[in-house]
Amino acid sequence: MQKNYDLFLKKQKLFLSSFPKAVEEFDLSEFDIVISSTNSFAHGVITKPKTFHLSYCFSPTRYLWDWHHEYLAENNLGSGLFGLLTRKLLSNLRVWDLSAAKRTDQWIAISNTVTERIKKYYRADAKVIYSPANIEGIKPTGRKPENFYIIVSRLSPYKKVGLAVDAFNKNGKKLVIVGEGSEFAKLKNLAKANIQFLGYLSDQKVASLMSEAKALIFPGEEDFGLTPIESMAA
Repeated sequence: MQKNYDLFLKKQKLFLSSFPKAVEEFDLSEFDIVISSTNSFAHGVITKPKTFHLSYCFSPTRYLWDWHHEYLAENNLGSGLFGLLTRKLLSNLRVWDLSAAKRTDQWIAISNTVTERIKKYYRADAKVIYSPANIEGIKPTGRKPENFYIIVSRLSPYKKVGLAVDAFNKNGKKLVIVGEGSEFAKLKNLAKANIQFLGYLSDQKVASLMSEAKALIFPGEEDFGLTPIESMAA
């Protein structure tokens, strides 16, 4: 059982076509109020007509909507057979996603950026409740900033860390990159000696580095962006 679960975690993309059905199988018929937390499928739950369904939305599914073409490019999904099959799957999911969005009675978005996406793709209005940020344990060290810049990010293509690597390769300034992800090896191979990759670090260590850095580098476009909030707290 554990092996099957581990396989699922590593190969989630293989199960994309099954996610809508899985979400719709939840029996919520006994509830008067349902709150879904969603960035892909959870808003598609099926409720009774009198049940109030509120969706707290981190973003309409990005690889279906605003990041669709970039997603295809970064995964090298061209016009071959696999690329065509993937495009067909994503098209079917887009139809389901738009239909499922109509099941929500009230949208709550984590940022104004996300309200714009909900309006654009779901044709619905949303109120904003900003994403919670745990900054209580982040304390400025009080020391003078050192001569380095910092990135704290998952190293995935849409995070655009490669853009920062290119810039710091050119300017020669010291850059510290904290985080892991699918692009770790690729970015490390591209980086010059002034760029240091630290991988995963504890929250305490990250906060300390943020407090000591000259500035946070944040090259991507986020739904909300917790890292800038944490950086300002540090």
